[in-house]
Amino acid sequence: MTQLWRVEPGKVQAPVKVIAKTLFRELSQAGYTPAQIVSLSTELTDMVTLHLRGKAQDGGESPA
Repeated sequence: MTQLWRVEPGKVQAPVKVIAKTLFRELSQAGYTPAQIVSLSTELTDMVTLHLRGKAQDGGESPA
């Protein structure tokens, strides 16, 4: 998979903020409520957490 940006420890890269702002704006304009957007964020966080745990258990990349 192509890496669109490099994530440096301790820094939030500008593209991440742009994506987040764009996603929030688009969802808001589509009629999603703030509570629904928070729910989506929670689901995404859960999916990433499960993915990282799976990698750690398989001896893959560390979840750091």
